[in-house]
Amino acid sequence: MKTDFSMIAAAAAALSVMGMAFIPADAIDIPEEKKPAVTEHKEYVQNIGSVSKMFGTVAAMQLYEQGKLDIDRPVSDYLPEFTMEDERYKNITVRMLMDHTSGLMGTTFSDSFLYDDSDSTFHDSFISLLSRERLKDEPGEFASYCNDGFTLLEHVVERVSGESFTDYVQKHICVPLGMERTGTPCNMFGTEDHVRVQAAGTDFAADYVMTLASGGLLSTSEDLNRFGCAFFTGNETMLSDSSKEEMLIPVAKDRFEAAGNSGNGLGWDDVGYDDYEKAGIRVMSKGGSTQHQNAALYVAPDEEISISVLVSGGNGNLPSYLALALLDTALEDKGIEVTHEGLPEMSFTETVPDEYLKYEGYYSKGGFLDTDCVIYRLSFPEGKYALLERVDGNIKRDEKYMYTGEGSFVSVKEGSDGYRPDPERSVISFVEKYGRTYIAEDSEYRDMSLDIVMKSSGYLMEKMESNTVDKEVQAAWDGRQGKYYVCSPKYSNTVYNTNPALKLRTFEELPGYTNMGKMTDSTHAVVYTSIPGGRDFTDIEVRERDGREYICLLESDFEVMSERDMPSLTEDIHEVALEKGRAKWYNIGEMGGKTIVTDIPGNSAVYVYDKSDNVLYSSYMKNYGNKIILPEEGKIVFIGEDGGTVRIN
Repeated sequence: MKTDFSMIAAAAAALSVMGMAFIPADAIDIPEEKKPAVTEHKEYVQNIGSVSKMFGTVAAMQLYEQGKLDIDRPVSDYLPEFTMEDERYKNITVRMLMDHTSGLMGTTFSDSFLYDDSDSTFHDSFISLLSRERLKDEPGEFASYCNDGFTLLEHVVERVSGESFTDYVQKHICVPLGMERTGTPCNMFGTEDHVRVQAAGTDFAADYVMTLASGGLLSTSEDLNRFGCAFFTGNETMLSDSSKEEMLIPVAKDRFEAAGNSGNGLGWDDVGYDDYEKAGIRVMSKGGSTQHQNAALYVAPDEEISISVLVSGGNGNLPSYLALALLDTALEDKGIEVTHEGLPEMSFTETVPDEYLKYEGYYSKGGFLDTDCVIYRLSFPEGKYALLERVDGNIKRDEKYMYTGEGSFVSVKEGSDGYRPDPERSVISFVEKYGRTYIAEDSEYRDMSLDIVMKSSGYLMEKMESNTVDKEVQAAWDGRQGKYYVCSPKYSNTVYNTNPALKLRTFEELPGYTNMGKMTDSTHAVVYTSIPGGRDFTDIEVRERDGREYICLLESDFEVMSERDMPSLTEDIHEVALEKGRAKWYNIGEMGGKTIVTDIPGNSAVYVYDKSDNVLYSSYMKNYGNKIILPEEGKIVFIGEDGGTVRIN
């Protein structure tokens, strides 16, 4: 059945889709009365997030074709200044940067996501930032999504080519392909046709991403499709077919590492989809998301179909869902029907074999934000089912799984008539690999409005080992529990709008652990998971300054301060002196309900939050002026440069 494009238009419009296109233009016959407005509006320029990685990969492969770059040589051969505390960095090859197997922690955010600002500081300091880090995995062991790998690749391309990354992309990719509205913040800053950026229910200043090869390119859906067409079989405008085939070699060693499809290759997220391959169709894809914008590029090279979808706001998965729906319809018009099947129906028993009891214990997804560090306790009550109970104190959630008799457990819901399959079912199994124990998961997603079914697989969690520490170490971390607020990023950093606070927790039943790391001493905690397909891990360090403690997220290069150290804003405070890297946070306290007028100088920002840390006011909100009604029990932060002052009336 063909997808109803009127439903796609409704779904897209509700989430502010700013660009959706596909090639060839005549591949889909849409009735005039069903043509969505999204195909007729002005083409806006927006950030394409991690789809930018494809441009970094193409640049490297072009240099490889020219004999200037050997992708299997160590990165340090091309960048001698690249060093790390972990000596294994010498084994990282250029290929590993492109296939996510470098072993790097994940993402050094620093000052790379900015409002109304294009700043090269992050680029210039990146290799120095990496020098202080260690590796979380053995280089080449398995793929773990890594933005830093592509930022490092950006430096390799610049060194080998002798050109800036921006100039290289413009000269060697955009011009040959006729991409006139694609570039980076370095050459497209302040463009008038930048997509609307919405957050907190209002328009914000344009945002820019300074990790160029990792996620910083700007483009339109039309331009992005020109790029996609260059991957068609026989089109060697950009790369030879042999280089494009090299990019399609999957890295995954099993289906969980492959996320249920063929897995990632060089640059690509997926280099083959099971449902399409059954129909004899090769499909590869790359998605990308930033704080405010999302993108997807899907290419069927042998059928000469390229689909790009750009979305401002909304669910980060929406571009992929729309792209798949468009792809199916394009293939149907070519006489090719693809069947998407969900997980099969499964029977289950109320007896768990004894061999699974050894897997009881605690499991975690890891990550560096408290929202990512989900911890579950696995048990098998009375040997009847598997029970996953969330114990990290953030959200109370229990999940029950019944044994299928085939080495796996299927999720169930309990009703008055006993257990029944969960409509949004997942299937978990246990895998012992790389010297660790994982819970792996198969799941499915159904979108009835788009008539699509998507299956996914992956390593969900890793079993946690016991960690015995001295009482003094445990007490030090127990005493730090509570909320922490970012205080070191630049005034234009989007983190003040998107993730200003995190919460540190310890667990009575899990001594030696915080939700952000495994304690090693009274001031250091390290990543305690290493999961294929994982991403963005960090070690943390406690630093003391001016009689106060600050926690540094080493991978992000962010410092956070405790809510306990936050002073209150009072009526007698009429100005706040600004300091670079020292955001000034205040509890609003007795000022709640009162109105203030701020005089905010250039190179500074003010944010106001409610008691749940939702943004109510920002100097980056458009047309909001400088008159602020302060909320009850909220917070206000002043960020800027040395010598600046915000005056309050």
